[in-house]
Amino acid sequence: METYEQVVETLRRLEARSRETTEWMRKVETELQELKEENQRRDEDRKNFQKSVMQILLDSDGRCERKGDGTIAGEDAYGRSCGREIDSKLSTEWSPCYERKPPFGSVIRDGTLASSKKVLDERYIKISGPMIPTSRHIDRTDDLSKVDVEECRLFRKASSSGRAEPKNKKVASRRPIYSSGPYTRLTEPVEDFQDMALLEFIFDQFDDDGMGETIIRTELNEISRSGMSCLRPKTYVNGEILNVKAEYLTRDERALFKTIAPNWYLTTRMNRSAEEFMRRHRVLEHFMGQLAYCEKIYVPINHSDHWFLYLFLIDSEVVQIWVSFCALGVSKDEKLLNDVKKNLDTALKLEIKDVKPIGWSFMDFKVEHRSNLPQQPNGYDCGVFVANFMDGRELEELSVLKYNSDDERCRLVLDMVKSATNVIKVDICRAALDYYRQKHGISATPFRTVSGSKTKRSAEGVHDTKKKGKLV
Repeated sequence: METYEQVVETLRRLEARSRETTEWMRKVETELQELKEENQRRDEDRKNFQKSVMQILLDSDGRCERKGDGTIAGEDAYGRSCGREIDSKLSTEWSPCYERKPPFGSVIRDGTLASSKKVLDERYIKISGPMIPTSRHIDRTDDLSKVDVEECRLFRKASSSGRAEPKNKKVASRRPIYSSGPYTRLTEPVEDFQDMALLEFIFDQFDDDGMGETIIRTELNEISRSGMSCLRPKTYVNGEILNVKAEYLTRDERALFKTIAPNWYLTTRMNRSAEEFMRRHRVLEHFMGQLAYCEKIYVPINHSDHWFLYLFLIDSEVVQIWVSFCALGVSKDEKLLNDVKKNLDTALKLEIKDVKPIGWSFMDFKVEHRSNLPQQPNGYDCGVFVANFMDGRELEELSVLKYNSDDERCRLVLDMVKSATNVIKVDICRAALDYYRQKHGISATPFRTVSGSKTKRSAEGVHDTKKKGKLV
């Protein structure tokens, strides 16, 4: 029989083993939770990618078909190839294709008739109207001379245009597409006369001197007509556009809050050598305020020809990485982020010492990748998305179903040129009006809005503003 001490020792061993088992189970539960979150993130990325593919196909506004090699090719509304091929691994439910019906097994050519009994299929000629000749009618004829050529022509016409649409097929309603300046796929017309003049004045082709003409001049930046060309459709946005964006957002913020602005919008150069850059560009003076009141710091960054955003949340000591094209993985460069953190510590070292606890540093900020962000539907709108992220746009407006590249670029151009930060705004608007009148042969009499009417009058007559946006 076991003694009392042996029983106690056995109980102790069992308790120790129970604690070890409990600790192991906690670790397993933690790992399972991490795996679950990782799966959710991957599933969300997959859905975003599939939505992007859907939008690309929908934007083509045409037909798609599956090739023999398993890929899907599309045509736009004008019958031109879209140049897109989608991996056949994508589920067919994520491929909104308008499947073409299989071609006829054989056709009538040059007055000859194929011998197959399946030359013509009745299911393709279920149309309203007079009776159309069917395959049975022609198959009964052994002598080709008895085949009515007019009947064959009528049948071919019916079979190509009279195919019945599948039941319950959802047909997306096409929104009108408008054109103004270089933007040919606007969903809303540009009705303001001055805006139309600005778009043509900025993006029309000029000689070398004209392309060098300054369009935007601020206290810190200057953009010529050549520099503005990066905002044409399907072009890559340059850093000077985002720098001007940061400058006029800072101006608006300071107009409301003076030196206690809660949001700081920094330039694209924040990953360069700290002390020299801070001294040359006076970042602290032009873009920063009092650290004690700062809540967010926006830093646009370019890496591997892709724009993304660092968002520093001061109170929670977190830096979020906002990326509109997660598949590239360019935002995972830790050295790039560390350079920005060091520059912020260098520029704000005096204020950090005064208003923050001992040892507080941007280097200690936790890094998070912002999830569920709208993804760009192409390979050139990353700069446009970063500008919208800085602007505080509703993310729903940038979703693949609502986003329109031409609309966003047009809005960005007009906002920048007409901003109070542009010190030559009045001169550019006046020059644009003169250029537009000369180009279109319009009288120099100033346009004025008629009270109680949505028309604008000139010396040549009345112009309906609804016709200002050219309907394509």
